Amino acid sequence: MRSFRNSQRIALEYNANEKASALTGASPHVVSNFKLSLRSRIALKLVHPDLVSVVTRAIEITTVDFIVTQGARTVAEQRHFVEIGASRTMNSRHLPANNESGLAEAIDVMPIVNGVLKDNLCPVVALAFYSAARELEVPLQWGGDWPYRWKDTNHFELKRGSRPSHSRKLRVS
Repeated sequence: MRSFRNSQRIALEYNANEKASALTGASPHVVSNFKLSLRSRIALKLVHPDLVSVVTRAIEITTVDFIVTQGARTVAEQRHFVEIGASRTMNSRHLPANNESGLAEAIDVMPIVNGVLKDNLCPVVALAFYSAARELEVPLQWGGDWPYRWKDTNHFELKRGSRPSHSRKLRVS
């Protein structure tokens, strides 16, 4: 479980990097050599284009590679996740029918280093997601910042009530 303090620390580090780059004139955005895998691109099918744009930009600027493990879910899949305790609600943003757009407005990701899944690096990936979302002006919520005791650090979703744009172009390559 990640604490809210951890999220605040990440935000402070991000702001410090932004200020440092403003002083030095260097770009705060790292250009990585990472690309979305075929698995990630398949997982992004039926995901809202605004969230796909954030994922696509995040992979370009992240310092840690990641894969998209889940996008849209069926009701049966969501029910299974609730039954095994991997999800807390049937009102999931992963379910296209739960969203005004008719698309999934949530994804799950997993950091990966040298072929090994590294759940503890989700806060690092979150930095890239927040940076990409800010750059693209897409309101984003990270499960690590939820105000509940239970955190879902692998989860990102479009902020509720943010009226996501339906006009952005899909940037999955």
